[in-house]
Amino acid sequence: MTRDLVLISNSKHAKSDSPEVRAAGILGDWLAGRGDGTRFTTFDPDRVALVVGTAHGRVLGVYETVEHGEDGRTWQFVDDAARPGRRRVRFYGQPSREFSHMVGQASPVTWARGERNPVKVQALEDLRSLYADVEAVRGVGGTELRAAAGGAVLRVGPDGSVTVEVPPHTDVTVRTVNRTSDTGKHYTPHDLTQKMVELALGNVREHLEQGKEFTVYDPSCGTGGMLAATVEYIARLQRERDEQQRQLTELLGSETVREVEALVARQLAKASA
Repeated sequence: MTRDLVLISNSKHAKSDSPEVRAAGILGDWLAGRGDGTRFTTFDPDRVALVVGTAHGRVLGVYETVEHGEDGRTWQFVDDAARPGRRRVRFYGQPSREFSHMVGQASPVTWARGERNPVKVQALEDLRSLYADVEAVRGVGGTELRAAAGGAVLRVGPDGSVTVEVPPHTDVTVRTVNRTSDTGKHYTPHDLTQKMVELALGNVREHLEQGKEFTVYDPSCGTGGMLAATVEYIARLQRERDEQQRQLTELLGSETVREVEALVARQLAKASA
């Protein structure tokens, strides 16, 4: 049977738990049928390919189901301790490489206030589509672009270096193409992106000096290059402002300034005498 479903669980584990405890909380034990809450949670355990654990709106862990035992099942029945005679489903799983970048990101589904139902089901392809876009990750050396698909993870560093991680025994083909190839995709050089951001955000410096709040929108952000350059630009302005404030504070507290203040005070006193 094709495994094409994702089981997404809520609040049965904590970020502070050990990896073993967290994995056990995410992989089981779930009702494969009508749930205890206000909504139906009917799902076929044999079709579950991925189990995602969330808490407080964030993804805590992602496990792909794996076959176990002679029957090749990816799950087992366990007795429900709270209700004798009822059985729950516990999955066999291992951390997912393909969806490892989901950990720490926002949950792909939400629960309404007061909703007791602990699990929801989503199509695997819908989840792939939701997390297929490239994400920009801020690091010590700058912004790294990262994408994952089909078990492979691609990373592009701030210096343009490319790292590809693939599952064992995977064939990899590398081709060098022009940046403006016939694929129809065009990539803006980083230097040009920075200049465009500076021109577009001409009044940001004034907002920072006045302590005003502002919002930056990029409705067609693509790989996030413009947004990453915006963050870098605003951070640079803030550092410059902090440095100017520090220099001004040192200047006002210097001996020369105090001597000038005393001289001006004496001259004013003589003029008014």
